[in-house]
Amino acid sequence: MKSFTYPKKFRTSISALLLASFLWSCGGSGGGSAKDENLSATYSDNGTTFKITVRSSGYSNKYYVDGTETKSLRLKEGYTYYFNVEDSSTNNHPLFIGTSSGGGNYSNEYSSGVTGTRTTNGLLTFTVPTDAPSTLYYNCGLHSSMGGVINIIESNSVSTSNSSSSEITEFPSGLQKSYLPQTVEGSIQQREYLVRYPSQPNQSNYPLVFYFHGNGHTAEDFYKSLHEVHELIDNNQFIGIFPQGLEKSWNLGAEASKADDVAWVLRIIDEISEISFVDSSSVYAVGISNGAGMVNKLAKETVSLKGIAPIVSHQTLELSIIDPFRGVSVFQINGDDDQLIPLQGGFSPQVQHQFVSARESAENWALHSKCATVPATFEDVWGFYSVRAFVYGNCESNQQVRYHIVEGSGHSGNFGNFALHTAIWNFFRKFPCGD
Repeated sequence: MKSFTYPKKFRTSISALLLASFLWSCGGSGGGSAKDENLSATYSDNGTTFKITVRSSGYSNKYYVDGTETKSLRLKEGYTYYFNVEDSSTNNHPLFIGTSSGGGNYSNEYSSGVTGTRTTNGLLTFTVPTDAPSTLYYNCGLHSSMGGVINIIESNSVSTSNSSSSEITEFPSGLQKSYLPQTVEGSIQQREYLVRYPSQPNQSNYPLVFYFHGNGHTAEDFYKSLHEVHELIDNNQFIGIFPQGLEKSWNLGAEASKADDVAWVLRIIDEISEISFVDSSSVYAVGISNGAGMVNKLAKETVSLKGIAPIVSHQTLELSIIDPFRGVSVFQINGDDDQLIPLQGGFSPQVQHQFVSARESAENWALHSKCATVPATFEDVWGFYSVRAFVYGNCESNQQVRYHIVEGSGHSGNFGNFALHTAIWNFFRKFPCGD
């Protein structure tokens, strides 16, 4: 497993993408055209203007570029870029370009090709010299640790192709480890996530599927346990993302982690959406136990997901009262004798959360997806386990909500030889919100 730096491309900021997704609801086809228009190169276009603002993040201030905290930039030699530092929030935060990260003084200032440096209310212009270092930084002259990275692309670099081919050039393969820092309770955490690419990519546009581990576990161990998912990825179905929860948990309010996990996951989507072969309009999430709570939280608080699969958990009471921006397709799984997450709802002393029942959680999603109020029911067998399924159909925007009660499985997502994750992926493909 090796580290990999994603080839970045100029595109709309995540806030703009989320707003567009909200306006399009589930059904808009405009997302595709926006992606085609804005994701045409692996570096920002000549003449791009970046809007700079300053916001509080934890116990310190951070630069935001086009609405994204300490956004990494990719600028090309010979191109000219503009940093708009005219927002009132930038007062007392003079922007400059440096040869190292940090800030707080100008000892590392880089001046070649730069005009308007150290501005707090104006325009910093940067024409990238052909001999510029491969990595620069945008910093604040008065405060440390506010800025981000600028990657310099050589003038003879070739953009990643968007056209279909038998094998995509410049496409990473296998398992890659990446880091995306986040400020948590005043301390910068180098947070890790794994990305699993097809071993022999042959497509130019892949959906994304997130996999969230349970409390007390790790992304790496969860990844290693999902051999079926590895096969799906290598069959060129999607790209898998395995984030690592801080303190081995996802913050639903009572966990050891105090991170804003929703904001961090949105930044992961923002980062990986800059790659030409990623379809950021088709994002799904699977989670087990505490991770199942996380996928419900993401679907309730953002517009980034088309479908979720919460395994051996369902909505807390706190999540159930949130009205989402839109409905999603839901493939929910519960054990009838789960001793950790109460099937019929109530307080779990082990996880310190109050839950609605599994049925109420599914009904809640069916309501928001405007599905039939009475579910169809059927019986199934998963490996050696009997399953009762409840399906809310006739939803708007090609969605479906279903929950499954697995008899005798306890608090486990392992059902013997049943291909659970293939079933989940087939469900996502059959009921993709908006298609």
